[in-house]
Amino acid sequence: MKLSISKPTRLTIAFAAACICLPQRTRAQSVPAKEAAAAFDAFPGGLSDRYRFDLDKLFFATPEASAIDRRALLAALEVFGRSTASVARTGDKLFESLQRSDSLTGAVYKHAAYLSLRTAIDTRDAAAQRALDSLGQVADPVGAGLRSALAAIEDTTLARLMRERPELSKYEFLIQSARRERSHILGSAEEAVYSALAAHATGWQTALFRTTLASTPYDAVRTPQGDRDMRRNSNELLSSPDRSVREAGFRTGHRALESRRDIFALGLVRTATSRNALARVRRYADYPEESYAERYLTTAQVRETLGRIAAVADVNRRYERAQIAWVERTTKYDTVHSWDLMMPEPGALVPRFTITEASRIIQAATSVLGKDYSREMAALLDPANGRLDLIPRDNRIVRPGFSTGSVGYPSTFFQGRFDGFFPDLVILSHEGGHAVQNMLMTSAGVRPGYSAGPAYFTESFAAFNELLVSDYLARTATTPATRRYYLRQFLDQSTDLFKTAREATFEQSLYDSAATSAMLGPDQLEVMMQSAGSRYSIWFGTDSAGRGQRTMEWVNALHFFTRPLYRVNYTYAKLLALSYFDQYTRDPVKFVPRYLALLRNGYDASPDSLLRRFMGTQLTHPDLVTGAVRVIERRMADFEKQAAGTPERQRTARDCVGHCVSAQ
Repeated sequence: MKLSISKPTRLTIAFAAACICLPQRTRAQSVPAKEAAAAFDAFPGGLSDRYRFDLDKLFFATPEASAIDRRALLAALEVFGRSTASVARTGDKLFESLQRSDSLTGAVYKHAAYLSLRTAIDTRDAAAQRALDSLGQVADPVGAGLRSALAAIEDTTLARLMRERPELSKYEFLIQSARRERSHILGSAEEAVYSALAAHATGWQTALFRTTLASTPYDAVRTPQGDRDMRRNSNELLSSPDRSVREAGFRTGHRALESRRDIFALGLVRTATSRNALARVRRYADYPEESYAERYLTTAQVRETLGRIAAVADVNRRYERAQIAWVERTTKYDTVHSWDLMMPEPGALVPRFTITEASRIIQAATSVLGKDYSREMAALLDPANGRLDLIPRDNRIVRPGFSTGSVGYPSTFFQGRFDGFFPDLVILSHEGGHAVQNMLMTSAGVRPGYSAGPAYFTESFAAFNELLVSDYLARTATTPATRRYYLRQFLDQSTDLFKTAREATFEQSLYDSAATSAMLGPDQLEVMMQSAGSRYSIWFGTDSAGRGQRTMEWVNALHFFTRPLYRVNYTYAKLLALSYFDQYTRDPVKFVPRYLALLRNGYDASPDSLLRRFMGTQLTHPDLVTGAVRVIERRMADFEKQAAGTPERQRTARDCVGHCVSAQ
């Protein structure tokens, strides 16, 4: 956790916020002894053995060496914790304490990353999990104590301390970040009670969700390649050229979730009521107010932003209707269903990528960001550096993908299974963006205390990478069909803004309702989601194109259960990413140095201050939404023009980027 400014919380949760999507304890992955032979190999020529973490190279030479270093760290934390109450005695004392906090924070992050990666690659590593838990039990109270001490500093005292030690200006934002929440800081006795209650009130939801999901029955779907299921093969099933396979995949996935709807509803509602209650203990109106405040937002600002997005949602409805029209024209289907939207163009080729091709594409797409960015991306993607782990193995956790990292040590990327589909490429480019930013901050000398900011910032940089990759593939496509395919991917990513806005609207409604109503169950949650969705999409509402197919969407966002109110980060991230793309396409020469300066800078000011300083915008500026719409409308016009052409029926492997699988 960030000792300097983080609220007291479990180390794994705090570290996840500072790094990206840190793995929690979850079920192990079992690799069947025999699997159907795949026609496509994402790791040809035995490459798979190279894509594994080398933790000894990246962190500590041996587990024993890490244990020795960790014992020294725990002792140092305990010593520092006993001194936090007196940090404001003199300017020198405060400056030295904040320097020491930075040093300890960096060490805590490094150990947390190392231990978390050990549990990710081997869920049987109970020693690593115990060590991670123990580290949090020591580090969390120390961070809480320092934060309380900083929050308690009076204005006149702070002015005196700054005069005594002018170098404290380096930590001014960090100090002010603690002081801005001073009315919500609890006394030491209250904090102890709060922490004990919080562990019981919020510590079970992730386990319940993962256990429930693991026990949910997913029926097998027959395909020409063998039996598949939506738990492990959703990309393959939903992008199948065979309509019956797509429908079977969609319906079996829907039935599986519906069989556990009561349990999922219980978890969601109890999460909301518990979080609201704990927020009130800290003198917030509810959990949204507390959660948004941590990100320099207010509930009113979030509602206003969601309202602005809803006001321009016709551009999303236009794209949805264009997708339906395209499917109708190319297939002659009487009715287009949800499961038809990911279908490949009839007669076209579905691109797939080996890991080498995926790495080359990502490096080519992001090369526009300059040599420093390219160098760090190449270092991450080079398997010789041991920073990637992409191959399913026994006792390895099942996760789509995540990166870990802060400043001062190498960032890493974990992916549950890289199969070479376009979504796998997107995940790699997205998480690679997180990792590269950490390394750029390290090179720039960013302090650990300023290495993590609001999640929508880090997510916006990763989302921008997604757009660059899709744009690159569309521009370099060699046939109209492949260009249409990648234009659809770009538009899917861009209009995901409206999906995340729908999810954020639903969550806000959930927490509003949990504060006023005791009668919330799966039916009520479904009504909330349909109402939220109808503001942004034709597929939701009582008279929607989905015709009942877009139900159970309130279960599909993992973050609802594991990281409540996180989805709004993606809403702001999409807005920012589209703003970056708009600026990049209009004036790349001006944009790139400003953008890289923002990446390198760290988080030493409020989000709006950083955005104004580097990008000439801010979160509350109306042009953030209108700029996003401009990007979507430009690509929409291109897609509609492309979609009006006659689909080509024959392709060769030379006609698409990556390997291609026939959709005929």
